[in-house]
Amino acid sequence: MVISPGGWPKGEAGVLFVTESDTGRVLAMKDENNDGVADKIVVVASGLNFPHGIVFHDNALWIAETTRVTKIFDDNNDLIADRKTVVVDNLPNGGHHISRTIVFDEAGRFYVSVGSSCNVCIDDQRRAAILRFNADGSGEEIFAKGSRNAVGIVFNPNTGELWGTENGRDLLGDDVPADEINILKRGGDYGWPICYGDKIHDTDFDKNRYVVDPCLGTVSPQITMQAHVAPLGLRFVWNDSLPNALQGDLLFAQHGSWNRTVPVGYQVVRVINPAGNPGLSPFVNGWLEGTKAWGRPVDILDSQNGEIFITDDYAGAIYRIVFDK
Repeated sequence: MVISPGGWPKGEAGVLFVTESDTGRVLAMKDENNDGVADKIVVVASGLNFPHGIVFHDNALWIAETTRVTKIFDDNNDLIADRKTVVVDNLPNGGHHISRTIVFDEAGRFYVSVGSSCNVCIDDQRRAAILRFNADGSGEEIFAKGSRNAVGIVFNPNTGELWGTENGRDLLGDDVPADEINILKRGGDYGWPICYGDKIHDTDFDKNRYVVDPCLGTVSPQITMQAHVAPLGLRFVWNDSLPNALQGDLLFAQHGSWNRTVPVGYQVVRVINPAGNPGLSPFVNGWLEGTKAWGRPVDILDSQNGEIFITDDYAGAIYRIVFDK
């Protein structure tokens, strides 16, 4: 469940667009009486292949599906797609990680995160990667590689850098390797599959001999956290309608562990001074009670009305956070 603010009709407030991956749909949720609760749900598009990331750009809603990027148009302002264009139709398919996320830079190019097909293996070079395309789908390049599963990617509006969450490997123990947030640089190698953590060479998997440690040239993470918390969507706060104390902070969702002895994650985390010496603290929690989880946060969105929305794909809910004036 990834969310985007309303874009159809142009300028209309009170509409959230949400992907429903398992059903292959994009929904528009409209608050018609301004009470903070969706009164109307419209199926914008259906028959999609596990839609995940969505973004409005150039009067179209762009959808990142498992194997393709599609843009749809609403010609009569009824929130229902009237036209569809497939922009990219050959993204890698299958395997463990099938969600795709999409963002645009200021030059109009789009970036798609493609997770690995496995926990650890020699994979298609277009997997565990961030792919970049021109707006018409041409000019594909591997922008960054070795990021095992960057489910969340976002541009830092203050610096123009692309940031991404990374879900680290499984089956190395409860506390190894740390999950990460990376600054994704063009040409950057983030280590997977032969490296994990901060430049740690996995000699059990990679039996090759090297004169120089192959992990020394990989990019160190910007932020590390407990292993297996599964960081997903992230959002920088630069919004005058939100409290001053949050400005410049980074919020990200920890979806929660699935195979750790003691469950961890299941919260939204606030990062103060993310580009400097980051400090992490819980922002919203309570989804984990003992060893029982009743919710799993996925994505985060802030609005110009001073709200923060959080999606939860376990409870099938969208939470709205408001602040005292």
